[in-house]
Amino acid sequence: MRIEHVVFAQYLTMPARHADAVYVMKMCQAFQQEGFQTTLYAPLQRGESADPGAMWDFYGIRTQFKVVLPPPLPGLRTYDVALRTALYARRMKHTVVFAHNNLAAAFSSLFGVATIPDIHDKPPGRMGALHLRWALRGSGFCRLAVLTQTLKDLYLQLYPSLHPDQIVIAPDAVDLEQFIGLPDRQIAREELDLPTDRFIAGYAGHLYEGRGMDVILEVARRLPEVFFLIVGGEAEDIAYWQDQIRQGELANIMLAGYVSNTILPRYMAAADALLLRGLRLSRAGEHGLRHARRVRRRGLPAGAGRRRRESGRSAPAPDLGGADPDDARRRSPTRSGARTWAHSRQRVHLGAGERGHSRCVRRTAVQISTAI
Repeated sequence: MRIEHVVFAQYLTMPARHADAVYVMKMCQAFQQEGFQTTLYAPLQRGESADPGAMWDFYGIRTQFKVVLPPPLPGLRTYDVALRTALYARRMKHTVVFAHNNLAAAFSSLFGVATIPDIHDKPPGRMGALHLRWALRGSGFCRLAVLTQTLKDLYLQLYPSLHPDQIVIAPDAVDLEQFIGLPDRQIAREELDLPTDRFIAGYAGHLYEGRGMDVILEVARRLPEVFFLIVGGEAEDIAYWQDQIRQGELANIMLAGYVSNTILPRYMAAADALLLRGLRLSRAGEHGLRHARRVRRRGLPAGAGRRRRESGRSAPAPDLGGADPDDARRRSPTRSGARTWAHSRQRVHLGAGERGHSRCVRRTAVQISTAI
């Protein structure tokens, strides 16, 4: 089967500031860059415009694609948008639905449209599991895309009818083109009004509980000569940590707040070292509790919680060129990378993830396409 169109089905409202929105936009860009006519179909965020014009710069998108943002009907929890997504894809020939929305995946698969559910965690509740089961049983089901070997093992247990070759592991990826042509470190610091004569450790991501800010504050207290640059976070989280910083009398931490994905690489270029949250996926849905117990036994703060993407990171997008959805028996997986909190003078290890390497989002796209 020849694939010409990709419809990306998103369950969260757009446009939005959460990291998942960045993930969605980067995936769609990767689809388009690989030569597919790509459409993002997602529910419209209340109070926002359906015109995608402002989205390109905000999310750092260089290659534009079609965006359809219908307002969801009141009281239907965006279920109507999931159905409209499948109907939209059904009208086009040579189309595959890459579904970050289990219900949209169920509709499109049951309608016979080539469908790839995109899975980042265990099914959310009874209805989420039911929607995914419908998607797997539909005539359009091609592959299940997951982030890690742990999730693959979990879904093989939850859905015994799945063959291992029907699950492709596509770890998080990086939009490397954003980091081409960045200014020199000193120039970036001058542009952003940052200290030019200090060692800077940077972090980009959310600041809610479990993201590791407690670890950063403790390290900042022990290393007063290092300047910690924190980018991201919602207003209430920023206010909370500002209060903690004042109480701790820490003068070497700056909370820059939320910045657009276009500007984010400049903040990263200004840093001498970048910090990543530690994480262990011992079992999807259970790793947080087990890891908290482990780090407490070691006397460390429990700085790793629920798995969510850091602000500005992109994620895998499938390339579907020359793919046949009926051929469901190919490709070996690639494992995801370990994550640690790192500093040039000390390393606080908060759980070993599955080892691997950083990836370009377009390379991940090729991996999934050849696996269909």
